Amino acid sequence: MDPTDGLAIVTLAGAPSNNVQLIDVTGAIPAVTNQVSSGGNLATGVAVDDQLTLLTPPQSNLAAVVNYASKSLSLLSVPAGTPIATVDLSCVIPQSDPLCKASPEPFPYSVGIDPFAHRAVVAFASTNVGLVINLDNGAAVQCLPNTVTPWQPPYCPIDFVTLNTGTNPQVAFEPGARLTYVTPGGAGLLSAMDLANPSGGAADIISASRASNAVTITTKENHNLNPSNPGTVLISGLPVGKSDFNGSFSVGQVLDATHFQYFQAAPDDASTCMAVCKASFGTPFLTYSISPSIVGISFNPTTRTAILADPNATFSQISFIDPKSQSVSSMSLFSEQTGPATTGLPELGAAEVAFQPFTNTAVLLNPKTNEVSLIDPSIFERPAIVTTGQTGLACFTAAGAPLSCTSTSPTPSVTIFGAIAVEPINNLVLTLNSGSGTLTGFRLGTIKPVHIERVLTPAIDDSTVPTPANFSPAAKITLGAAPKAVGPVKIFGSGFSTTPVHVRLDGNDVATLGATVTIVSNQEIDVTFPATVPGSSPPVPFFSGPHHFALDVVTSASAGLNNSNVVDFTVIEEIPLAPCNVSTSTPNGTPAAPGGVAIDEVHNLAIVTNTGSGCNQVSVFSLNPANLNPTNSLATAVKTIPTGATPIGVAVLPSLAYIGQAAGTSGVAVVTNNGSNTVSLIDLMNAVPVMDTSATPPAPIVVTVGTAPSGVAIDQETNLAVIANSTSNTVSTIDLTPIAQDPSNSSKTMGKLAPGVVAVDQNPIAVAIDPDRGTNGRGLAVVTCLTLNGGSASFGALDGVDIGASTPSRSSAASTSFLSATPTGIVFDPSVSPALFYAVSTQGNVITAFNPDNSQTQTIKVGINPNAIAYNFQTGTILTVNSLSNTVSVVDSQTFTTKATLGIGATSKFAAAIQTFTNLAVIADQANNRVILLPLPK
Repeated sequence: MDPTDGLAIVTLAGAPSNNVQLIDVTGAIPAVTNQVSSGGNLATGVAVDDQLTLLTPPQSNLAAVVNYASKSLSLLSVPAGTPIATVDLSCVIPQSDPLCKASPEPFPYSVGIDPFAHRAVVAFASTNVGLVINLDNGAAVQCLPNTVTPWQPPYCPIDFVTLNTGTNPQVAFEPGARLTYVTPGGAGLLSAMDLANPSGGAADIISASRASNAVTITTKENHNLNPSNPGTVLISGLPVGKSDFNGSFSVGQVLDATHFQYFQAAPDDASTCMAVCKASFGTPFLTYSISPSIVGISFNPTTRTAILADPNATFSQISFIDPKSQSVSSMSLFSEQTGPATTGLPELGAAEVAFQPFTNTAVLLNPKTNEVSLIDPSIFERPAIVTTGQTGLACFTAAGAPLSCTSTSPTPSVTIFGAIAVEPINNLVLTLNSGSGTLTGFRLGTIKPVHIERVLTPAIDDSTVPTPANFSPAAKITLGAAPKAVGPVKIFGSGFSTTPVHVRLDGNDVATLGATVTIVSNQEIDVTFPATVPGSSPPVPFFSGPHHFALDVVTSASAGLNNSNVVDFTVIEEIPLAPCNVSTSTPNGTPAAPGGVAIDEVHNLAIVTNTGSGCNQVSVFSLNPANLNPTNSLATAVKTIPTGATPIGVAVLPSLAYIGQAAGTSGVAVVTNNGSNTVSLIDLMNAVPVMDTSATPPAPIVVTVGTAPSGVAIDQETNLAVIANSTSNTVSTIDLTPIAQDPSNSSKTMGKLAPGVVAVDQNPIAVAIDPDRGTNGRGLAVVTCLTLNGGSASFGALDGVDIGASTPSRSSAASTSFLSATPTGIVFDPSVSPALFYAVSTQGNVITAFNPDNSQTQTIKVGINPNAIAYNFQTGTILTVNSLSNTVSVVDSQTFTTKATLGIGATSKFAAAIQTFTNLAVIADQANNRVILLPLPK
């Protein structure tokens, strides 16, 4: 489906030419508007990039057509149908055979597109690789190597990914997290990948050797393969001796940083690279162990739920996946039964699926019974069955010749199950009956007259940003930069032709505020928000700070107003951090590389550690709306304070007023200096180090702790700071009371800060504190660690440290180990009973809820490689920052379910904090040397 152009695009597998039809679905009856040729044979799949017209300069939207028998991908302009390019896929498996006759041959079967990244992924039948293809003719890309027929930019494979698919894989795109999913289609796993940031790479090969069918590859540089999930490797360029080492192989074992092995049944042999030899890798971000015979997949972009169909199953034929929590559920179908059926004759053949997002209705095509089922995913029931009266299945030879699906000599090589799609604006279901060569259409009924299907906004980051944030619908403002107009914001849906039409943000008509609203058609409204409010003097920015808006459309009608559904529209704010160590010899200085974040709730200040080499400072800025106005001077709004070497973690104690602090002010922060094995004390209100006034001359307070201090937390009731020392496997405790102002201290002299030490498990990273547990109810700290068990694999651990006694000690009763993955961040939740700790585990993609009273744990899936965690106990919002997927996950602590996944990433283990009263997340975007202010849903 091409909703932007109002088209359904159909491939005709059995047609030798003119095998692509473009069908207008905007009218009362669908009608063919154009019929063109893909230039290939046996077209089995098609996908559309309908957002290329939004680029600057705009490009034609593209349809990507997979030609199975021709082993090619054809790119056609839409809606004209003009051929743009053909990508030869016959040599996707590296080999020395000039005819590209790899065994097994790579036959492309299906294709899917990420329209934000403008990249496609091609899934092959019964192979272990998929190709990532660039579709943006303005992108500077490097094509994968191909020694037989070199690929040429811009339309070429640029990466590949391990898929392990069967004969009928299908592809679907999930716009919320911008992940592309490929079904197993008969063998393998369900895989998900980020086409904008495929987790691939390549290493130069020095040599290869084979002994007893085990091939050992030696690479010149580190190959960076994950030993627990090495995936597939493409070997290319090695000279052929007695045998050929080139090809696609599943890595069996990672030996060390420059050696790995795979199995290949061939004679003992060796080969040394004489020119350019590459080992290319690609692993999916996520895999699901579900039925390998699942074929069809579709996502509801509103609920973000996926529905999958298994044509070979006799029960649980339908599966549902919530990608936010990575949970899987299922329902069974019984022949000809509707409603709450639980028994009966199992139904076989359910193969293809689609969603009507406006009503959250799924439709299912069974080409064996030639029926379409309506599925209600909210109650796991089938309300109705519609008979098409046509033949759904069609079969072919590998060369593209039609063949009876019951033929035994020869047996079919390709089975096509038909296809199904929903045009949501007109509530129209379209079913392709491949065996009959027909299209069946019917409407699902009457729906409300005004709907928003999706909202597209211009990219919030341009090409100058090293790691752009993928976040839509959203706008971005920048502190210290002149405001810019935002638009066009394209609202797609239905019912927009009835005038007058009002586009609203939080119930306010944006046109009355100065925005330009253009009714493009009944299905599209374009809105441009001005840089400043028209007529304001001095100019007032239209968006003056981060805000989470509710966007809707209202039209007038004789019976009253027609209100659309409400969608999110978020304004985020970036705060660029200036480089450090700027001098005449290094004019660009050192990138600030923001790392840890903490928020002083009392004074509404954010503090961010600068981890860049030699920076040795923190940045401090106010979160008051007046300070965040983008017209403010960046230098005035953001202050820097010196620290020790390589500051990492930070925690605040807003209530403590120290001796010598400016009158009427209070608050200190403790900063861990990872590079100097110390902590620094910072006066946030006055933007200076805390000075030891008892020294002559006074000097900044610096306390020596363990080796490589990282995380820090402070007990707000006892003034005790707890520091995790990652290399020395200890926790340091520092009572800050000796520096506090005290009326009984008439001499106003500072006491000495004497750290205590507690041994814990290996590699302690982060720490959080419950102020009411522990001895005398005076505090229990929980530290994230590793547990080593001899030669066995290490396990994640949470070590409790009793900080209530005069001498803190490790509490084995309040600890747990044998977590499935290493915890890297931790927060405390005082709002539930019993109070819990939430730890995030990078390798396991989970949050673990920990009750130290009984050491019980509970986990929930979040984004990919979560490495930082923040919590707002006022709203019950947990935020994880997921480094590999460049996302943040928003989790409801009351239900322990993931509510949203948003496209902003970071890499530090202490990269986020949440202002509890405004639910504003402060995220350290280390790769882009900035801080992101993200308003979270309340």
